[in-house]
Amino acid sequence: MPFKSKKQKRWMYANKPEMAKKWEKKVKEQKLNENPAVIATAARMAIQNAQGKKVSVNTARKPKYADRDPQAHKKAKSIFQRIKDKFKKKDEPKKSAPKKDKPMSKKDSDFYARQFGGKAEAITALTKAMKLKEINTLVEKNVPTDASKWSYYKGQAKKKFDVYPSAYANAWAAKQYKAAGGGWKKG
Repeated sequence: MPFKSKKQKRWMYANKPEMAKKWEKKVKEQKLNENPAVIATAARMAIQNAQGKKVSVNTARKPKYADRDPQAHKKAKSIFQRIKDKFKKKDEPKKSAPKKDKPMSKKDSDFYARQFGGKAEAITALTKAMKLKEINTLVEKNVPTDASKWSYYKGQAKKKFDVYPSAYANAWAAKQYKAAGGGWKKG
């Protein structure tokens, strides 16, 4: 587990040095796996060590070098490909959210009408009526049943609170209005 802060790192080395060393080793391994430049350097060192001579990764990557040392060529090529892929992933745009379902087609509504006994027009009219009802319930506002009481408590809220209209002032006014016997209805 990597250290979350420098302070935690100091504390770990002071109180639990064995665990701190393990954590430090894991952090170094993670950095080695993530950084493309480090990957290329490590691969270059592996290629050089295997052959006993200095060969740059770029040279080993070229097609002409494949005849001389196919293994080094394959390693170098895969390293560069991984680096390219990593940078391509950063540049790719994120996929958009999935599209919503389409409305039912005429063919589908006819099928369901035949399946469940009814006419397609009746089903489409029913779905339209249901949609209108849902929209109306969202659009309709709550209206006080006793307008004079509501206006009185709204006036009290204006006197009591510095900022009006505000959520706190309206909540207070609604609470007082309801305690006094007021109610709400859809209007």
